[in-house]
Amino acid sequence: MKATDDEMEQWLREADKTAVGNPPRLDELLQQLQRVSALTASAGRQVTEPSLLVEDRAKQVTVRAIGERLSFGRAEACDLAYPGLTDVSRLHFEIHREGEDFILKDAGSVNGTFINRRAERVTTHRLRDGDVIGAAGFTFAFVRP
Repeated sequence: MKATDDEMEQWLREADKTAVGNPPRLDELLQQLQRVSALTASAGRQVTEPSLLVEDRAKQVTVRAIGERLSFGRAEACDLAYPGLTDVSRLHFEIHREGEDFILKDAGSVNGTFINRRAERVTTHRLRDGDVIGAAGFTFAFVRP
């Protein structure tokens, strides 16, 4: 699924309205949208509910529905568990639903969680459609149908 120019323009307008603090530049937003579009195409299936597109270190893309909660970490109890990777914290981050919103919370990870390729680590972030999450060499994209 490739975004049309009109869809990209609409997404950029919406992102500009909701940017807080130091808003990203237009070219950064376009790169982000293109990255999410590429991940969606690589996933090979349509997203039908709020989900994370997960690109692992081998550049394999999978889709994971979030439901009420989704966790990423080294612990086997995590929904996205990578027990052999020492740069992934036991519980690296968690996403949970609050009404219609989805909130990402870094769980005090050693290597941090980053949103939309910004240099600042996040502790808590309300996810927007198209947000790109970076953590321990993995790339995630939050998408809504």
